[in-house]
Amino acid sequence: MIATLYTFMDTERRLAWRTGLITEAQMEQAQQISSFAILLAIGNISIVLGWIIFGFGVIRTGLFPRALGMIMMLTGVAFVVRDVSLVFEYLFAILSVTAYGWLGWALWKHADEVKATP
Repeated sequence: MIATLYTFMDTERRLAWRTGLITEAQMEQAQQISSFAILLAIGNISIVLGWIIFGFGVIRTGLFPRALGMIMMLTGVAFVVRDVSLVFEYLFAILSVTAYGWLGWALWKHADEVKATP
């Protein structure tokens, strides 16, 4: 959980650098902190594996649309390449919002089919 929080902090740091709110020297200084680098690597790996494994599980179970599982797996891949360009950062954001929204809609649509057991 802590590593995931560090990953989100890194995303905000990179966006601040791209918009000019922090300098290149400040970016390099933050990357020199060894605990930050270790937790960031653990967080990034866990997020990528989480998206890909969850997408694979969605496809295998058949409870949700298969396309949703594919979008989740693509989101994991987009997370890996998001440092290449700002376009991939936005692609990751669009894919993750689409996946979460579609998952929520699918759960809401079939909520009446789920019966509470006494």
